[in-house]
Amino acid sequence: MSELEYNPMELLIRVASRLMEDETTYVASTLALLGFDDETRRMKLLRTQPGVTVDQVVAETGFELILPDRVEESELLSAEELHILREEVDRQRLYI
Repeated sequence: MSELEYNPMELLIRVASRLMEDETTYVASTLALLGFDDETRRMKLLRTQPGVTVDQVVAETGFELILPDRVEESELLSAEELHILREEVDRQRLYI
């Protein structure tokens, strides 16, 4: 697979969380980007990955998610962003 041809589902670590600058924890998977409700701390669906439906995310999640009225699809990474992830962030290609 060349640098310009990629499966968008490979772009995120299967299940990984990170602390963002705003101190909000996010969980990225091959299906979706998830966050936490500020009041209840229950997990909520923020975005689906390209080509993935909300129903697929719900079916593959082992617990009830908070589902907003509208869920957007994540944008594909550019060739430059993918290059940085593969060559600088994950050189051993353990996750991407």
